[in-house]
Amino acid sequence: MMGKRIPKAFLVVPLIAIGATALVLLLWRHPLNADTPAKRNAIYTAVFQKMLARRARPYSGLSVDGNDPDTAVMNQFRNDKRVILGSRITVGPTRAFEDRKTGASAEALSVDSNTLRWYGPASVSIEVDAHGSGSDGSHGTYYLVCKSGRWAVNDYRDSGIMF
Repeated sequence: MMGKRIPKAFLVVPLIAIGATALVLLLWRHPLNADTPAKRNAIYTAVFQKMLARRARPYSGLSVDGNDPDTAVMNQFRNDKRVILGSRITVGPTRAFEDRKTGASAEALSVDSNTLRWYGPASVSIEVDAHGSGSDGSHGTYYLVCKSGRWAVNDYRDSGIMF
């Protein structure tokens, strides 16, 4: 009985399982799956494009966390003169948002980077706000997927109107 050997299958199967687990963990942490400023900017751009498709005012001021977006984001809208920096938006005498430069009616579109949630390397959600005047606004969540290297909005859920 002492000379009995353990079948190779009992050794090989655990080694394969350990190797496969290590490979999955390495790939998940691979730099291609990392949260980078470039990926965030691409996500913000896709969200702003969707929000701008529903715009209700002559000018739309964009912001991320209450600050102007990165230049890379604003460059995506350089041909649309109605898209301005969020810092150009001010509250006018009627409590409506206005473009500080022209005095024209404006809306404030903002994303909250602190709410960016990764569901995998190619799926995220992020919360947004849109305000047109002191008495109207909305808050919601965009869900995005990355296909062929481009982020696209897959779904939107409105959390309700803010006053």
